[in-house]
Amino acid sequence: AEQGRDLIATKETEHYMKGVPLDIIGSTLIAPVRVISDRGGKSWRSYGALACVDCVGGDSRDFVDWLAMPEFLHVGSLIIDDIQDESNTRRGGKAAHIEYGIPLCINAGTAAYFQCEQMLRVSGLSP
Repeated sequence: AEQGRDLIATKETEHYMKGVPLDIIGSTLIAPVRVISDRGGKSWRSYGALACVDCVGGDSRDFVDWLAMPEFLHVGSLIIDDIQDESNTRRGGKAAHIEYGIPLCINAGTAAYFQCEQMLRVSGLSP
């Protein structure tokens, strides 16, 4: 329940969860993003982010917990892009909107953009 809450709210804004069925969130907002991200990718964005940290004198090892953010953001953009381009496939399988429908994927892809901000608030992430 706490992990589901962290997708939508924080401890301070837990009242946003009232009446939110987490199984519906899972099958609508999470599933389209998950189906694309589970197919893999090159992860260049994560590698690039770590390289930038090292280039400016930081230690990229301090930021490994953050690696999901650029990939999550990118998957959201891929879902929206596939709708705009009317693509039928993505990463060797059906495009998310073919499998889940356009309206649901617009919401899921857009939610992925904003989820990165929520990821920043999750306790336990390194600097």
